[in-house]
Amino acid sequence: MDSHAHVSSIPDMGFGVEPVAIKNQKLVQAYFEQQPRSFLYYGVTQILDPNPGVSFNYFTSASHHPDYFRCEVLTSTNTFPYVEKTGDLSRSMFTYLIDESAQATEENSIERLIGKIANSGALCIKLYFEDGYGYGNASQWPTLSTKTLKH
Repeated sequence: MDSHAHVSSIPDMGFGVEPVAIKNQKLVQAYFEQQPRSFLYYGVTQILDPNPGVSFNYFTSASHHPDYFRCEVLTSTNTFPYVEKTGDLSRSMFTYLIDESAQATEENSIERLIGKIANSGALCIKLYFEDGYGYGNASQWPTLSTKTLKH
């Protein structure tokens, strides 16, 4: 594996759905068109994307691109990454949002989401264990519950 990269993430513009990206659609489009060629130019032949967002198809639909492998992120609305994960904006960044209180048959249960990821073509699942940054700030954010992680 040559590299890990986030092909849906645009430097200083997020995952292409934030206001700065929406205001600069021509620049976003040019970036997504050039990105696969730039990787190849520098000899990168394989990419592992541990957090692909929802725009990775720009990368994989290019006529020439490195081999692409991806994980999918499982997170919940109240765990890291600690950004607002409600409404359409969050769904455009986080496809698999767990409801830790959901029953196994419910749409956002851990069981259903793992099944969806398994059927999506992703090779792995990324989980966040971030509970805070910096000295003295340890454990300031909630993480996924032990019950959820045991699934």
